[in-house]
Amino acid sequence: LSPGHGFIAVAHGDGSGVPRGMAARAPAGDAHRDRGGDAAADRASRSGDGCGRSDDQPGGPPGGDAAKRTAALSAVQGAAAENVLDIEAVMDGAEWLTKLVDEHCPAALRILDFTHAADAVIDAAHAAFGQGTAPCAAWIGSQLHELRHGDPGTVLAAMLALSEQEGLPSTAVETIVARHAYLARRKDQIQYAAFVRAGYCIGSGS
Repeated sequence: LSPGHGFIAVAHGDGSGVPRGMAARAPAGDAHRDRGGDAAADRASRSGDGCGRSDDQPGGPPGGDAAKRTAALSAVQGAAAENVLDIEAVMDGAEWLTKLVDEHCPAALRILDFTHAADAVIDAAHAAFGQGTAPCAAWIGSQLHELRHGDPGTVLAAMLALSEQEGLPSTAVETIVARHAYLARRKDQIQYAAFVRAGYCIGSGS
């Protein structure tokens, strides 16, 4: 394992739920560090669809062998800790995954997988404007660009403003508020511009 930067991708969106790890510093250039970043944002804004939506999951992992996943993450942490200066854990934000990293790799920098953050923004836009509409596409494009390259606080404020529009059905307001809360609780995990400048990956690749 090379000295430098440790990377743990913790996800269950692919059905396996098995954490994967690398312990080599990411090569220079946004193309690698942006795993799940600009490309996912562009794909999502053009299609209008979410990319692997994940909600908070307070319980255990959905299906599969939890013991196997725990052992895998523990092994990744143990192997990487000997040869890396810092470790990041890219995940979808589910509570059980956060607890898993807390237990096995407490020093890891938590990063919310960009595609899951993008999903929250897209869901809010669909609720406010209607999927497939021109205003929806324009809003998604500008907010995902801001999320990736700018200040996530600006995106959170824009989402909150959507929920305060007059005439929205209560179900739409509830969706926007819930998706805003999902990101607001993880604000320190969605500082993507800063993460990429520091050389971190912002997507798990799942």
